[in-house]
Amino acid sequence: MRFSVLLLLFIGVASADEISEAKKRWAESPHGPLLERILPPSFDVAQLPERESRGAKLTTTYCVQCHNLPNPAMHDAARWPGVVRRMVPRMEGKGNLGKLMADMMAGVRSPSDEEERIISPAILMAREQGIDATGPYPPDTIFMRARDGHFDAVVAMYHDQGLIPVKLLAFDQAVNVTLGLPIIRTSPDHGTAFDIVGRNKANPGSMRAAIELAINLAVKRHDRGQQISDPSIHKSA
Repeated sequence: MRFSVLLLLFIGVASADEISEAKKRWAESPHGPLLERILPPSFDVAQLPERESRGAKLTTTYCVQCHNLPNPAMHDAARWPGVVRRMVPRMEGKGNLGKLMADMMAGVRSPSDEEERIISPAILMAREQGIDATGPYPPDTIFMRARDGHFDAVVAMYHDQGLIPVKLLAFDQAVNVTLGLPIIRTSPDHGTAFDIVGRNKANPGSMRAAIELAINLAVKRHDRGQQISDPSIHKSA
């Protein structure tokens, strides 16, 4: 099963538009010529190995803000983490150029402490348990990709970040499912709507969807239990 972890400030693999925006920023900055000389154009996004990996996303999210893409072969695997640790303070305007560094980095996004301490380790822990967890991704695009079938689930960092797109996409069909319980629990994914009680205006779509999902989950749990208890039973694809 594939899961995606997202956080509002994070972005996936850079698009051509994002790189164009970075180059526009260089052109408008008085430090543009210096930024361009830091790393002359020599490597393209399409050349990145494992473009969906965390390292590739880190590179194409943050590095392109200030210079062209670095070639992964510039350092070996053991040295790249140290490069990242050196670059993050510079992205925060705290590098060895003093005020000049702060001016150059104005408007630049840097990885947050929360990503380093919580989000990334959680993704790695999930992968170690056999879950195809990837990310983090931005909420402005991840839900559309999930809608199109790229992911089985999206783990949002807080309530409204997840519920706004869900209700926008399927207000009358959305279902609340509580995970980690010994029983199956589903409910309509909306409020009680006391303002229309007794007026024959309520839409039962979400309630119907919650009941149907509960039945579907119960059947699958029953089938899975039979498979565990009797290895001769094989579920058809």
